Amino acid sequence: MDKNLLLFSLFFILILVPVRAQTNHIIDVSNDVFTPAKITITLGDTVTWKWVSGSHTTTSDSTSGPNSWDSPINSSHQTFSFVLTSLGLHRYYCRFHGGTDGSGMSGTITVVSPTVVTENTKFPTNYYLSQNYPNPFNPTTTIRYALPSSSFVTIKVYNSVGNEVATLVNEEEEEGYYNIVFDGNDLSSGVYYLQFKSNNFLRVKKMILLK
Repeated sequence: MDKNLLLFSLFFILILVPVRAQTNHIIDVSNDVFTPAKITITLGDTVTWKWVSGSHTTTSDSTSGPNSWDSPINSSHQTFSFVLTSLGLHRYYCRFHGGTDGSGMSGTITVVSPTVVTENTKFPTNYYLSQNYPNPFNPTTTIRYALPSSSFVTIKVYNSVGNEVATLVNEEEEEGYYNIVFDGNDLSSGVYYLQFKSNNFLRVKKMILLK
């Protein structure tokens, strides 16, 4: 095949078939609630339910689509992942604390095609701070948070007696989803507290460093 023709063909394929990195969306399972409970994802993405507290069995509503699952999420550090392979609305709930009608501990996943762009896929609608993962950790752990609008963000770490040991964020940030890694290599084992502030939103999470 002519070299120029080959290059043109490859260029044409790249234009028509863009490469998209698949995303893993994490849902915390804790305190009889899924956080976030409603998400919009792209076809082929993975959803991971991550245990934080309580004893729960996450299951699908088989009437909402061909995807179905039934997996216990009830022990420390346990996760359950599922790849969504059909478009549309998929409902899920805890068999013990929710129902197929959306009551109690339940949520929804809207799966869209890669060519669809919606506001829900781009920006969060609420402030959110996840529990760090893993927890306990040694020496690093990941922290996820979301901003529904541009705002000044302060994230600090305090030890068990209230002394500040680290400032992770202290600046204006745009709306969106964020992941940061906290490195406790210079700290001793113990209990630490992660404090998140943005506008009137304040959250504190307990972190355990075990070396």
